[in-house]
Amino acid sequence: MQQPKKIIRAVTVAQSVGFFEPMVRDLQEQGYEIVSVSSDGPELERLRAKGVKTVVVPMERRMAPLKDVVSLVRLICLFAKERPYMVHSMTPKAGMLCMLAAWLTRVPRRVHTFTGLVWPTTKGMARRILMFTDWLTCACATHVLPEGRGVMEDLRQVTRKPMRVLGYGNVRGVDMEMFSRRPEVMARAAELRKEGVFTFLFVGRLVGDKGINELVEAFARLYEEWGERVRLVLVGPYEPQLDPLRPEAERLIDALPSIEVVGAKSGDELRAWYAAADAFVFPSYREGFRM
Repeated sequence: MQQPKKIIRAVTVAQSVGFFEPMVRDLQEQGYEIVSVSSDGPELERLRAKGVKTVVVPMERRMAPLKDVVSLVRLICLFAKERPYMVHSMTPKAGMLCMLAAWLTRVPRRVHTFTGLVWPTTKGMARRILMFTDWLTCACATHVLPEGRGVMEDLRQVTRKPMRVLGYGNVRGVDMEMFSRRPEVMARAAELRKEGVFTFLFVGRLVGDKGINELVEAFARLYEEWGERVRLVLVGPYEPQLDPLRPEAERLIDALPSIEVVGAKSGDELRAWYAAADAFVFPSYREGFRM
């Protein structure tokens, strides 16, 4: 009996498996075996429940040369053992390490999806290093998929390899039914909405790179004029070790009663927050879709 073709999907941290999780069932139904590679995290339990083999390979999001070498060796050993039909990586560190390991082990199909670039907002040596890592990722990949045309244009500064954007800019497509105004979502949105209050909504990591410092400062000025007739809801996790907010922004978040930090949300709860908001604000310094 012919063994199913094996596809390894790799991301740096477990929180990012949501990039490919919705596609797992469809790929399995088409006869592929899916293996997930990432750092450890509770999100992996959802994949295991779907019959996905999960392999934990710790990877650092920041520059960490010694730890990166250890991760690279582990990935080389894993790919040599699994002998996959394809390795498809997303997120920067997983992309560089997995594409290099897949190239060294002669995996025939090596795909990386760029979900945004870090170096356009950096300077000096850090910028040169980050551009080199993206060049290395592209050099080792057989297929390069920028998530949007903005990312593709930036990547042309580091590689001449052919690239393809899915549709008008995409990572996995959009489930229109999932994002429809279903009764259960709208009922929850009604609970979250505050009558007579204009709600601004941000969804993403609560870090400086996402423009949270400026967003909080701007909202504080609105609050001075409008008081509790406006509110700002921040949906997402803090990352104090990776990109902490400025102390002034943290003080404003703690001091203003109209700023609500509700933590990371997903599924219908996240969709309900979108439906409950009057305006979505997204002051990120860099995003592949250029929202």
